[in-house]
Amino acid sequence: MLFFIGFMPLVLLRTRLRLAGLVPIAFAFALPAFSDGNKPQLLLISEDGSLVSIIRGDKAALSKRRPPAFVFDQWQRALSIKVKLPPVETENITAQFNGADRFDHLGETRTATARAALAENLKAARDSPGLFICERGEWCVASLTGTGPTVAQIFRPALTGPACDLADIIVSVYRPGFQTCYSGSFLITPSLRRQTGTLQLAVITDTDDPDPAALSASPVSLCEKKQVSVTPAVTTTGRQWNMHRLYNWRRDEYAEPVILPHRLNFVSDSGGSDQRACPEP
Repeated sequence: MLFFIGFMPLVLLRTRLRLAGLVPIAFAFALPAFSDGNKPQLLLISEDGSLVSIIRGDKAALSKRRPPAFVFDQWQRALSIKVKLPPVETENITAQFNGADRFDHLGETRTATARAALAENLKAARDSPGLFICERGEWCVASLTGTGPTVAQIFRPALTGPACDLADIIVSVYRPGFQTCYSGSFLITPSLRRQTGTLQLAVITDTDDPDPAALSASPVSLCEKKQVSVTPAVTTTGRQWNMHRLYNWRRDEYAEPVILPHRLNFVSDSGGSDQRACPEP
């Protein structure tokens, strides 16, 4: 619109006044640069959980070196992504898990080893926010901001529990056998993604200070300013074309719709993770 406001006097007027049309044209070209800087930082999670991405401006940090084209091409067009940041890959426990079935239960020794390696990768992720660090075939972790929430994409169901204790947002690629984290972290399971489709989580940086009166009224009000909004691709499963998302073919019945929080607040805790998610209605 600004371009046309400036373009019309530039071509219709014959005097020097037509040069005033250059001002709105200049604003029209400069506006995208300013708007990109004000875009919230996004965390995108594909419906099958195979791809997680942190979007900041025109850059996308990916949990896969070669993302699935069908999914990423849509994100790239919709969000004007120009730069892809591949993950940093490690192989700290690959040898110990070599030959182990992905869905096997792990013994205490291997679980402790994996937990220690996961904690180490999360520490490295906090030192390099906005970039994924992946243990090949096991997990990918990242920190949205240096002091903000951490995300862990888990490829082995037996490691979902330790991830709940260490990270703030957990994306379980396969069914872990439970739907919530006892630690309070936000768990995104295949059952949840089946109903919501692709999930978009946006970091909110300009929230108002909490009301001091509310701090003493509710434990949830103790949440700090580190907030994340949650937006699903599928907003309702009540439509006929979305009813299949509720159907459980193993039990031959329809599941109850998931109540997804619109916003998550992360608070400090004395546990393994720096933050805890408390849903806000």
